[in-house]
Amino acid sequence: MRDITAASPPCDGGANDFSPQSTVLHAFDMKLTRAKDLKTSNSYILQSYEGAHLHLKYGELIDARRAFKNALAPPNVESQPPDDKFDQIEIRMQIALVEMYLGSYKASEQNFLSIKQELDCMAAIASNELRDKLRFRCRRCLASCRLLMGQWEEAVTEMNSILNDNPDKSHIRLYRDLALAYASICRYSEARRCIELAEMKVEEKYGLEREPTNELQTELQTRLQTKKASIKVAMAIIDILAGDYQAALTSASNTMELVDARDVRYKAIKTLKAWCLVFNGKYFEAEELLPVTYKIMNNKFDRSRPQTLDTMSCLVYVYKCEGRVGSAILYGKGLDRLCTEWVTEEGVKYPQAIRSKFLLATAFLRNGQYTKSKQVIDEVVDQAKHVMGATHPETLRYKSEQARIIFCLGNVSKARDLALRVATQQLELYSFNPSTTNPKETNLSHLRDALNQSSTTPHPFLVSTLELIANIEARKHLLSSCEGGYLDLDIPREILTIIRQSYSKTSPWNEVLLSYINYSLAKIRRAGSASADEFPKATELFAKAYEDLKSCIGKKHLDTLCALRELGITECIGLFPRLDSETARMGTILAESLNTMQRLQRRLRPFHQETLRSQLCYLTIDMLLDGDANWNKMCQEITESLSNPKVVNERLVESLDMKWQLAFIFIGAGMPQEVAGLVDDAILEIDRRESGEEDDLLREPLSDLRVDFLELRQSIRDGGENEVTTGESEERSMTE
Repeated sequence: MRDITAASPPCDGGANDFSPQSTVLHAFDMKLTRAKDLKTSNSYILQSYEGAHLHLKYGELIDARRAFKNALAPPNVESQPPDDKFDQIEIRMQIALVEMYLGSYKASEQNFLSIKQELDCMAAIASNELRDKLRFRCRRCLASCRLLMGQWEEAVTEMNSILNDNPDKSHIRLYRDLALAYASICRYSEARRCIELAEMKVEEKYGLEREPTNELQTELQTRLQTKKASIKVAMAIIDILAGDYQAALTSASNTMELVDARDVRYKAIKTLKAWCLVFNGKYFEAEELLPVTYKIMNNKFDRSRPQTLDTMSCLVYVYKCEGRVGSAILYGKGLDRLCTEWVTEEGVKYPQAIRSKFLLATAFLRNGQYTKSKQVIDEVVDQAKHVMGATHPETLRYKSEQARIIFCLGNVSKARDLALRVATQQLELYSFNPSTTNPKETNLSHLRDALNQSSTTPHPFLVSTLELIANIEARKHLLSSCEGGYLDLDIPREILTIIRQSYSKTSPWNEVLLSYINYSLAKIRRAGSASADEFPKATELFAKAYEDLKSCIGKKHLDTLCALRELGITECIGLFPRLDSETARMGTILAESLNTMQRLQRRLRPFHQETLRSQLCYLTIDMLLDGDANWNKMCQEITESLSNPKVVNERLVESLDMKWQLAFIFIGAGMPQEVAGLVDDAILEIDRRESGEEDDLLREPLSDLRVDFLELRQSIRDGGENEVTTGESEERSMTE
């Protein structure tokens, strides 16, 4: 049997993040050879070179590339290209760097490889020191390029090799990039150690910050500020990858104070800060930073460049988190199209393009377009496994969301199996006693024990998967208990409690995530309630989740309104046995339920899943209280919405679940004719889909639903509505 309080999937909130590998780190922070240091005396080459540097200063990358190419091969026949071999290599390296900043990673990598091979093949000459210097820079830039391409293991190997081969250099940039490469493969302690070394090298090279007294000191202090800003940006990115969003926000905010607002890097750092804000649940603050920033990025770098795509990605993510799903899908489709054009031109899939497609999948999910979301997430997972590796943290994150989508589509068993495998791999990845997490022995008790034995705060990606598993267990509990079985919810409740305690100790490490944990705990408590005495505990948890969400993301936010809705139906069921003494409170709950439903209707489409859930909740409460709702009108609206072709095509199982719930509302309201028509329509829809269903994903849930509806129809024909009603799960019997 299916219960009114069990249908909604978990809120899509703070735990559902993805990690940006921001290109802001490389935003024009390169050591350029000045024109006066070139050996050539050709005035045209010198002017072109100086012009290129000026374009770089203002972020005009395409113009800078053109100027460098003109310096290498002057279009004027009277001007000759540089005759010095090292001058030529210097300019070619600048072109390769600009290509890297423009997102042409493959071309940049090939150019650096070509230059490196030339330098390796050069015979020992008088300028051997210069050759070694160029070779060192070429190797470092090649490693940075591989970092941006997502070749993190190769980048780590190459960077460590450079460090070993050049022990006398300061390696500030190299330590910074190595820190990012380590963090990208989940080696956070080594990443933070590299950041410490980079900070130490900065102090050694440039000295302590002090008031400059001459031009040289002014230049040194400027360089010091630039290096410190670059390292803080890296720290913020590492904290994001590690899930420490509060620390990331602090680093990003401090970085903005070190960079001139007129500097093009300032715009990129604003995007980074926006990411940090949204990961901390400060959606509206993040949005305030983005539109103007995106416009500037679009004008500066062109729409298809990594810097612009990063800003656009953040904007899509903000819209999705705010519940503005229409805008999220619109921008998400545009973002995915631009990324597809980018990687098609390159001929290589890059992590940034995969993340953009993942954003589109989550936007579809948020909008109730489960089938489309499944199609996109399958592409994402396949690409991520190929580019990043099957057990990379981001790949596992995508698999976790794939399991969530399968759960929403209705296949509880397949979603559970996948989610458990992902959680086990994440436990090992994030060092939660890997010896206790043998994939062949994956079960909930192993997950609980691994969490219990560790003092580490679980990573948000792991928390997201564990929340999903808890919601799946709650769903299985309701299904199994109605079939005469019983599924113990103690272990999933213990898992969420351990997580909540861990996050409570580090508050305000991630207050938004803690709010969603409380929400999931409330759902677990409600699903496992065997008597009315248990509902007050669930009500208390929902009230806590609602207050926390209202404080963190605002009372008008979609997830806050959904939490208020769930609080109302839970409290109503808990108070129902004492209806005579709780009349005033029940009336208040009914009014709040109506208000919540109307607010969601204004924000969302009539057939959006949250709108329909709110209508069903309101009708349930009104039925229990013998209220005065316009039943005929509302039931007609709900029935039409559930039969809408988009709803049927995108979320068939969920629509049938809702029809099941509506049937029992009709039964409770004494409307047997409406029940019969609804049940017949549901069986007809199942038969139609089963006859043409090729994908086995829906076969199991549709088969189970068909049996349930057939039993219900037979009971109605036999005149056994009372037996149907009282034969529901114990949770459902509280409403009769």
